[in-house]
Amino acid sequence: MSENATSDAVGIRANLVAISAADQFVAGLDISKPFSIANAIASVTNAVNSFLGPIAEKSAQIKSEMDAIQRATQDLLAATILNPLSIAGNLQALIETPLLAINDIRSRLAAYANLAGALFGIQPDEGEINNEGRNKAHIQQIALTSTVTANAKIAVVNPKEGGLTSQSQAVQTAQDIATQYDAIVANLDESQELFEDKDIEDQHFSQEQSHYETMLVTSQAIEFLLQSSFNLKIERRFKLDRPRAPVEIAIIEYGGPGENDANIDLFINSNRLKGNDILLLPALREVLIYA
Repeated sequence: MSENATSDAVGIRANLVAISAADQFVAGLDISKPFSIANAIASVTNAVNSFLGPIAEKSAQIKSEMDAIQRATQDLLAATILNPLSIAGNLQALIETPLLAINDIRSRLAAYANLAGALFGIQPDEGEINNEGRNKAHIQQIALTSTVTANAKIAVVNPKEGGLTSQSQAVQTAQDIATQYDAIVANLDESQELFEDKDIEDQHFSQEQSHYETMLVTSQAIEFLLQSSFNLKIERRFKLDRPRAPVEIAIIEYGGPGENDANIDLFINSNRLKGNDILLLPALREVLIYA
């Protein structure tokens, strides 16, 4: 499958995840327990503001959309009769909208990994093995499922536009997404296990409808990253045999300073040089270039 086809497939699959996750949310939510719903949603919102807020604020439009989503959610929670489907849609939008604010792949994935860590804490405790706890589990589940689809959407942008420079960075990013997916599934399974001793109608089933879709959207995102890595450069590292100036290394290794000294900037940034190191590097210092 071509890169464009894989990217399109991820978008379609992410929509299917959203539909199946919302269906399970609607089927499992007990709207006769509104306080448990409001409290769990407040925990999700606080986590989103803490870890995705800094990303959303990089775009005035996205920040405005996030504010509107949160206001709409409060209106839904204040309604006389709760509408689970609308609540599900707002929670999904709350999680996924911030990723549109910037292109940087690694920064966004790091933010969503931190969000997932916070969402892991929104898990029913031993005193909540009841309908209130199930509501909490359902809200945690739809938030974490949306985190999975957000990770997949982040992955399927042009890697160069997303700040990936080398093949090893793309491969590491694919591994990070796989690791994050495994951690999310494990946490959701833990929530299911809390209810396993209840009667069947009172149990909570992890990703009952969306498990296959989340697994597939993640594998397609990883496939895209691995495919696109072939268009990226290969990292080469070596130790200096003598003191050398970064400017000189960049000009020799990259065939010139580049337009507006782009090659020099690339060498300085990729080696994270600061202070006197920008002027001169000592012998035996290991440096990184892209071939």
